[in-house]
Amino acid sequence: MKSIKATSLNEYLKIIEPFKGNSYFRGQSAKYDKITPSLFRDENWMKYEYLMIQELKNQHHSEFDKNEIFNLFKMQHYGLPTRILDLTSSAIIALLFAVSSSKDTDSNVFVISGLEEVRVEDISTQAISYLSTIDVNKLDDFLIKYNEKYETTLTSDGLKNALEKSIVINDSYAISNERAFIQNGVSVLFGYDIEGNYIIRNKKGTLESKYIQEIISIPAKYKESIKLELNKRLGVNDRTILVNFEKKAEMIKIDNKYFAEDEIDTDYGVKVNDEKYNYRTRKVFINIDLKRVRTKSEIRLIIKKEYDNLLKKYREAQHIYGYVYVDEIDLRKTNFNCLVYWFKDKDNTRNYNDRIEDILIQWNFEVDNRRIKNKSDEISSDLVINRTQPLINKIVDIYGDFDKYICSIKSEYDINVASKYKAKIDNIINWNLDNIAHGSSDIDEYYNLSGGLAGNISYFIQQFLNNALLPRKEYAFEKYMESRQNFINKINEDVNKLKGMIDKEISDLN
Repeated sequence: MKSIKATSLNEYLKIIEPFKGNSYFRGQSAKYDKITPSLFRDENWMKYEYLMIQELKNQHHSEFDKNEIFNLFKMQHYGLPTRILDLTSSAIIALLFAVSSSKDTDSNVFVISGLEEVRVEDISTQAISYLSTIDVNKLDDFLIKYNEKYETTLTSDGLKNALEKSIVINDSYAISNERAFIQNGVSVLFGYDIEGNYIIRNKKGTLESKYIQEIISIPAKYKESIKLELNKRLGVNDRTILVNFEKKAEMIKIDNKYFAEDEIDTDYGVKVNDEKYNYRTRKVFINIDLKRVRTKSEIRLIIKKEYDNLLKKYREAQHIYGYVYVDEIDLRKTNFNCLVYWFKDKDNTRNYNDRIEDILIQWNFEVDNRRIKNKSDEISSDLVINRTQPLINKIVDIYGDFDKYICSIKSEYDINVASKYKAKIDNIINWNLDNIAHGSSDIDEYYNLSGGLAGNISYFIQQFLNNALLPRKEYAFEKYMESRQNFINKINEDVNKLKGMIDKEISDLN
């Protein structure tokens, strides 16, 4: 199988990204072509496997258990050659093993998946581990001993099938040493070859190529620099993976770390506009034009990087709004990947990092499917006006009815009746106005002002309803009357602006 070369930590992280969460890894400090447990590296070890195990048991019998698989784990820990192969679910730890020694030779990291995962009480686990401890070379003889030991009625075919497997044991409690736990360790238990009625003990076992998804080659001249990167950027070194349980959580965080900022392709565009209302208040708007479809991790890092830059520059900003999109057409149609914002006032929202995280979770990342269908969705300006104008007129009329109701009933209003006016407006916005296809950019100002007017009316009524929930019922009416005239003036101003835009559009068409 052809390997793929990685000469830096960033290159390695990019290669393993598709395999994280669904694969195992093995780092080997020398460039071996095969993955082989220690037992199979010497003919005599294979031939006298059971004698080595029995001798260690006899010398330290109090150290061992009746369960043979636990004994194999312990012997592996002590350094005895066994048919157990160590893997890890951490790509970072596998890389560290690959670059830790043998500076003059290339290294490999193997990406492995597809092996059957079993628990310690599985028939294969019991059969393989038990056979390794006794001098039996015939399947029929072993069948008798196995059924006696485990009080089963397993058949010859069933036992043969159990012995021939190579299996992953992923029970954390079965890994009897803390170091393996810190290293996200799992174990592959290699089985036996069976020919007729004979058990073959001296055939070298290797992991079949069908389970190897990728081989990542680390050239010798880059091993030291990658080792330094692991320590400097992630805090991973020989000590951190050979320490106690307290480091386990830290290692999990490291293994799920997103790419570092310097590996983000910087071909995206950024536009920043700020509006200063007074000496205390500033709003900042940032448009992040991705220019192409990107991964979720990369978009997350781009957002964080650009927001951090803004916060350094605009420390007095009260609101930061971010629009992230694939291209200008997406933005014009409000079909951006996400809208994120941060409020400096801690009483209004949480830390901006948490807010960005919330938004990212809600994203639908079928970006290719969500891309704008070029200009096929765009409709003529007059059609946008013809569809939008009646809806705005209707919303303004509903507000007029609401205003008449409140002014006539005053503090004797019925909150349920008031709520129905808002519900009517929201239905028009959600089911009609928001579904109008956007036109060319020339009519965007009209469409945006229409939507703003509708939203402001809905919000104004909602403020009344919020106040109506307070204990003193007349408070809502009093607050409404305080701001009513200014709001009506704003509605009339926006309606006149819209009328002016319509007249201009008609004039331009003529």
